[in-house]
Amino acid sequence: SGNRWVRNAMYNFISIEDPFLLIEKSKRSTLIIAASGPSLIKSLPMILTYRASIQLWALPSSLECLQANGISPDCVVCTDGNYWAQTLFHFQDADIPVIAMPLSASSGVPQFAKKVFLFEQPAFFEQELLSSASVTPVSLPSHGTVAGSALLLAIQCGFTQIIFTGLDFCYENIISHVNPHMFMHMLFHESLRKTPFLHTIYERALAHAPECDKSKNYRGSHVLRAYAGSFRFLLQYSDLSVFRLFPSHVDTPGIKGI
Repeated sequence: SGNRWVRNAMYNFISIEDPFLLIEKSKRSTLIIAASGPSLIKSLPMILTYRASIQLWALPSSLECLQANGISPDCVVCTDGNYWAQTLFHFQDADIPVIAMPLSASSGVPQFAKKVFLFEQPAFFEQELLSSASVTPVSLPSHGTVAGSALLLAIQCGFTQIIFTGLDFCYENIISHVNPHMFMHMLFHESLRKTPFLHTIYERALAHAPECDKSKNYRGSHVLRAYAGSFRFLLQYSDLSVFRLFPSHVDTPGIKGI
């Protein structure tokens, strides 16, 4: 809600020490951005093989899976302002080198980072706070999804090849996220004799992804189609090379499958 964003911005403005504001152009031309769709698991062997030669960013919901497979990202991009955003960081064994975030992101997130990179998605309260400290961070259009914000930030950083993994825009059968994932732990521990775990995720899949294509083993919804369509809008005037590793059956013009 708006009130939470304002509270987060006030708390983060007071508590974050020595954030950095200027983008350093990466020396590596290739960036992989890890989202948390079911297909992420297929990409892990490739990420491990080429980890030393690529820049790896993660969205918060992919952190537990990466950690479980011995992979640490160079940066985590976080824009969510709710409480659950910070719980996604609790599985980290060590501090994340960089968390990139606006002031309105969850106030518990900065504690998990060695350094915080602040960017602005310009909201009037963020602008007022930052201008009062004579601070001018990188400004990104507000996209409404953390994956979209990560893409916009990557473009600002000058990456010439951007590869998403786990960006599926659909369910794989009744599975919404890669395993392990914090939400799956929660649902498992809330299971009861009359509401077993598989029943719960089945009911959630029917509710949130009612469109089913049995021949391709995936489920979707108008919300997930709108999510995919937002990337088409971001890239329609761009000549960037943007790809998806092990793409799902959901087509996204402007993002090529590899």
